[in-house]
Amino acid sequence: MNMPEVVNDEYSTRDLYLATYLTVRAINLKNLVKGSDNRFTFYFQYDKVTQKEIDDFYSKKAQVEPLDFATSMKAIKSKMYNLSN
Repeated sequence: MNMPEVVNDEYSTRDLYLATYLTVRAINLKNLVKGSDNRFTFYFQYDKVTQKEIDDFYSKKAQVEPLDFATSMKAIKSKMYNLSN
């Protein structure tokens, strides 16, 4: 189980695959920030539902449609690219 990194009801992660999964599961991506180390941090609304999805992801219980995952991954990567330019 992943211990949540929660501040002010926001969960943060640098894991692109987790961020993509949470987006597919309709967890609100509140912010995306590029750090001085050129790594991105994803900020999500945090509540019990978010924690359940995080737990499912890390316990390998998560299930999503592959095309939905791919579409969300492309959208997130597009946002990352736009922040890089």
